[in-house]
Amino acid sequence: MGTSINYQKTMVDRMTDRFQDQPWYIKLWRYRHYLRIPYSTIIYRYRSKIAEKNWKLAYDLAVGDAQIKMNWLYTLDEVKETLESKRQTNEYDV
Repeated sequence: MGTSINYQKTMVDRMTDRFQDQPWYIKLWRYRHYLRIPYSTIIYRYRSKIAEKNWKLAYDLAVGDAQIKMNWLYTLDEVKETLESKRQTNEYDV
């Protein structure tokens, strides 16, 4: 009776459950989180001290929150590839 079960997913489990690797019908279902972005942007704008005067930051926070809920993950190789291509073309989005 004293045994505990760890329900947290390991990183390997999360990577196999990546949004990018799912079939179209699962992707379609997970895109529902994007519907809340306009509402979440307003909430972040007026309730967050960080995004108090910045609509773009509030929008970016809402998109990031939706992508986390969708389990949209990038591998280190994908991040390096994107950064390298932006570095070569000097397209930094700051």
